[in-house]
Amino acid sequence: MDALLATKGARGWGLLFADIDLTHRSLQTTVTDLRSMLDVFPSLFPDHDFTPFRERL
Repeated sequence: MDALLATKGARGWGLLFADIDLTHRSLQTTVTDLRSMLDVFPSLFPDHDFTPFRERL
């Protein structure tokens, strides 16, 4: 639940915790969305540390 709250339910957040290959071609759009989230969210929510999510990606 903490991850859901931290990621604000952004599209694909749950894939950061799945045992899957994020380099698979079918996930390219989702990975792009996750990267965008991790680029934008730190400035929108400066009190939260997004480092663990970056490491998982």
